[in-house]
Amino acid sequence: MLMKNRLAFLLFCLVACISVPAQTIHWIIFADTQSYDIGDEVKNSVSVLTTQFIDRINDAIVPKGYYSPTPKIYRGSDFTEGNCNRTIQNLRCGNEDIIVFYYLGHGGRAEMNSAAEAEAYKNSHPWPDLQFDHNGGSQKEFLSLSNVHRKLKQKGARLTLTIGMCCNSSNSKYKKHGVSSQSRKYKLVGKKFAKKVGQKLFLKYKGDIMVSSAKPGQESQGGTYNGRDVDSFTSALCSTLDKYANNDTGESVTWSSFLNEVATRCNRNAMAYNNKAQTPKILNHAVLSK
Repeated sequence: MLMKNRLAFLLFCLVACISVPAQTIHWIIFADTQSYDIGDEVKNSVSVLTTQFIDRINDAIVPKGYYSPTPKIYRGSDFTEGNCNRTIQNLRCGNEDIIVFYYLGHGGRAEMNSAAEAEAYKNSHPWPDLQFDHNGGSQKEFLSLSNVHRKLKQKGARLTLTIGMCCNSSNSKYKKHGVSSQSRKYKLVGKKFAKKVGQKLFLKYKGDIMVSSAKPGQESQGGTYNGRDVDSFTSALCSTLDKYANNDTGESVTWSSFLNEVATRCNRNAMAYNNKAQTPKILNHAVLSK
């Protein structure tokens, strides 16, 4: 009888261990790769984002007990507002999970009839609308970045990061430019980065962050990263990680200092590309957890 009780107890422990979900980082990417004017640039940006941001952060936090499923990347005919709404609705999170939502595509804001109305609208609604195809056709649907962020925060994750890489102007047009055809393999960062930056930002902070790649009235510009044509914001994000990966720095990094550096690099990229300012708008409610 004693042996049976012990076996039953061991079986219970095994089942309990298997049934407890691991802390998870949820990567959700919506990318307008079929756009006639920015589709190729978006494809390059997704590739760089995956290898230089997602893989790097996973390399930092997976050894610390986080599970990272294959990123959900919605592109091509899957790039619809319906998929975005369903993905958010169906997302299930534990209170120690992390959510990273990254949108790459067209965006903009409603046109007002006067300068006064435009200024009032900018102050009350500074975040862009994200532009989706409706069922793969010519009809467009729009989701507010702020509403997407609000719904993601309601999932109860420890850290929620929502990024909209899109224009924030009433005339959301990108300037088309050549696309590099070269293929590159990127080297993952070493333990120095994982310890000093990746783990600190993603494991020691809680709260939420929302970023638009441009302030109201601004367009998102193009840029380059290691010879590939990408958007200026993704280039700045990955270049900032490069700095921490290649130098013995990072002990004092905070989300505020990190995002401010990304914003500075983004504006520098945009000015070099098209001589137009592009200063990301940042809402940072992430705080160090005890």
